[in-house]
Amino acid sequence: KELNKSNFNKKVVKIDKKKIKNQSELLNAVSLIWLIPEMDVFFRTTPSMRRKFIDRLIFNLQPDYLMIVRNYDKNLKERNKILKDMSKNDYFYEEGKDVEKDLWLKKIEEKIVSNGIKIYLERLKFIKNFNNIPTHCKNFSKIKLISTGDIEDIIISKDIDIVKKIYLEKINNSRKIDSLKGGISYGPNKSDLNAIFIKKNLTADKCSTGEQKIILITIIVQFCKLMYLKEDIMPILLLDEVIAHLDTNIKNSLFEELKSLKTQIWMSGSDKMLFKEIIQDSENLEIEDLLKQ
Repeated sequence: KELNKSNFNKKVVKIDKKKIKNQSELLNAVSLIWLIPEMDVFFRTTPSMRRKFIDRLIFNLQPDYLMIVRNYDKNLKERNKILKDMSKNDYFYEEGKDVEKDLWLKKIEEKIVSNGIKIYLERLKFIKNFNNIPTHCKNFSKIKLISTGDIEDIIISKDIDIVKKIYLEKINNSRKIDSLKGGISYGPNKSDLNAIFIKKNLTADKCSTGEQKIILITIIVQFCKLMYLKEDIMPILLLDEVIAHLDTNIKNSLFEELKSLKTQIWMSGSDKMLFKEIIQDSENLEIEDLLKQ
């Protein structure tokens, strides 16, 4: 970063000596993937957090996906506003009381269904591609991602035109209840992401805290491989305190899997002996407790 001499409050960012116009261009300069202790609750937090997580992963592979999600959210908010306005006096929506707004709702819902289908299909495509990525080490934990919700099964089993018709009917018929709830009863914003821990044939939400940690590590590692396969990009990986509670076999298989990535990996831990198996293969930095000095 360089300071513009004529205005010390203004930052000028350059990549390869070329000034960038927008900070979003930095996303194309380097790719970072991280796993921190705060993410350990991933499978015990809200479905909304898991949806945002998978959407960010898809966005890393397909930047245009972000616009689809934003358009979906925009139309969703507009539908909620219309329903709220129409139910102010009657406490809930009633079809036919305002024909003009009914037609407006129909157009908005058609847009919601159009973008909603795209989101569903992109998520399902991502999950399929992810599940097809092999592990390098045979002892490395194997998982399978799944998406659950009211529309997923219909999309998998029906023609897309039939899906659109069913989807549109569902949200049309839910206007009354949605006007009371202040949301929408069907759509990708009601889906949830889960994973099957193949070793025990259990979904992640049924696994122990330690097993959930292993599943999350596996998701991050396998996603790095998917990025390289699809985008020819291997991100820098930041792993904060991920091995402290792993048993020796799992830890060693993780090290082998990380070596196969052939990318820059930063790992932190409270004890250097946690990394004794790879100390000879890595650069090691020790941070002293300055408060004790």
